[in-house]
Amino acid sequence: PKGSVKSDGAPHRIPVGSFTTTAQLSLVAIPLRSPWVHVRARMINTSAAPLLAGPVDLIMSSGYVGRAEIGFVAANEKFYVGFGPEADIRIHRDETRERDDAGLLGGWNVQTVRVAVRLSNLGTQTREVVVTERIPISEVEQVEVHASAPDAYLLGADDQPGGEEITQVTARALDERGLVSWSVELPPLGRRAVTLEYRVRSQRGVAGV
Repeated sequence: PKGSVKSDGAPHRIPVGSFTTTAQLSLVAIPLRSPWVHVRARMINTSAAPLLAGPVDLIMSSGYVGRAEIGFVAANEKFYVGFGPEADIRIHRDETRERDDAGLLGGWNVQTVRVAVRLSNLGTQTREVVVTERIPISEVEQVEVHASAPDAYLLGADDQPGGEEITQVTARALDERGLVSWSVELPPLGRRAVTLEYRVRSQRGVAGV
């Protein structure tokens, strides 16, 4: 398309195309990387041309949200855009590690890792959040990683602030990349928790474990 640009030194924008697509919104949390629950939109580039990598302005019904980056998106390809944190949901992550070193005569060192993620819904609507954690993947024979059963690490009242019980979600999915995900339904003004336990066994002398 043609356009006229004034020689005034100011930036000018020229529209080169547009398209309309449907956005599927979801709430996602990766507590290891961020203490927030984020709004994520899944979209498809329904235009006949690709979208070039670069910054995009984010606008929702409430107005301007901010700016994000997208990669190269081919025609008819799906892509994801994050629209920032969800203010009504709070998330807190705790991690503990216990190490059992091998004896002087040899054997394996064992490190038990336990993760607890607690979510709180401050809003008046039921919300569904996909929580993702990660279990390390070993690429050497001297190190083994084993995920415990989904209900191996259960939280009691003593583990909660104020000694209050919290409903724990144990149904999860574990893929070959070591990503563990839970679909957590948060009732209005409700609280939920997910936990993860895994053990790392390493032979004596292996560094960095």
